[in-house]
Amino acid sequence: MISPPERSAALDMYLTDMLRALEYGAPHSALAMALSIPDICGSIQYPDSKVGERYICWAEEWAGMLTMSATDCYAMRCAYLHNGSEVFSGASAKEANFARIEFTLGQTGGGWVSNADPITEDGPKGKIRTPLEDFCKAMVSAAIAWRIHSKNDARIVAAVNLLMQIGPAER
Repeated sequence: MISPPERSAALDMYLTDMLRALEYGAPHSALAMALSIPDICGSIQYPDSKVGERYICWAEEWAGMLTMSATDCYAMRCAYLHNGSEVFSGASAKEANFARIEFTLGQTGGGWVSNADPITEDGPKGKIRTPLEDFCKAMVSAAIAWRIHSKNDARIVAAVNLLMQIGPAER
């Protein structure tokens, strides 16, 4: 399991929760958090940009190790978080390279690799299959790299420190 440095920051808690969700059998929770990371970090990095624009910009810059493009990741985010679907639709689907993303479980670490199937029943755009564990770990690595790179940017540090934190009720 990848552990974020400096466990006190709210962003680190989000990353830890995502990895715990994977570890304890809550793949949908892990996927939702992984797809939200570029939203969270992108809104901090590019506060004046539109949602899709900042998501894609952040993912292109920091999540290059993903098995899909930033536009495909954004289309997946829109499909999954808004509709609970793996099939891309709406405006985000027009820019995507694929028609959908299928995530697999338990097929990571050399047992199975990501692949693209450009000609399938999904039409000319096809689909991509990728291990969820690899996708989530790539997002964790991207967020950690971004935070470390931005550690001297006072605006970013302040915004990260303002992220929602959940803790015990005060008595």
